[in-house]
Amino acid sequence: MTRGFTLLEMLMALAVFALVAAATYGALGVAGDGFIQLKSVRKSLEAQHWLGRQLRLDSSFATATALPGVVPLAISADNRGDGSFDTLDLLVREAGKPDLTRVHYAVDEESGMLERKTIALLAREESAPVTWKLGKVASFDVAVMDRQGEWREQWQPKPFIWPRAIRVRVKDQRGEREWVLPLFVGQGAR
Repeated sequence: MTRGFTLLEMLMALAVFALVAAATYGALGVAGDGFIQLKSVRKSLEAQHWLGRQLRLDSSFATATALPGVVPLAISADNRGDGSFDTLDLLVREAGKPDLTRVHYAVDEESGMLERKTIALLAREESAPVTWKLGKVASFDVAVMDRQGEWREQWQPKPFIWPRAIRVRVKDQRGEREWVLPLFVGQGAR
């Protein structure tokens, strides 16, 4: 004679299964939250690494032009309390591109994202700049070192002379980072 499970045995089995499922979900939920936080930190670190690499590339490709009215490097300071929302404009000769490129670093005030916008120097008016979002920042501080070794927050000398270096400080949720980028353009022999 075959005998099946009673209703009481089925309810007990479901109760045990529910307890095991609840304990497993609780343990995996915490691990899932940790994974999400780890992913966010990794993404932030990769963005910061990429920002430093891109700043070094742009400063190493900085160049001048004989075109009238084209300033190869300009910075402006915009300090508000604890934060700086400076801008950096740099004329570069990017590898693989036939024309000079104007690079503009600034913080988009609506999103808080640091952006790098590039456009060919001699681009048509209808050409749109290429925009890269480099991560959310609380501060973007730029200064240049003049010929006397002093850091300056404004740089638009007339006639134009190249500073010795650019210093960029970025504050975000991970803290503050700083890059000092030497400029070898226009330095000549000393």
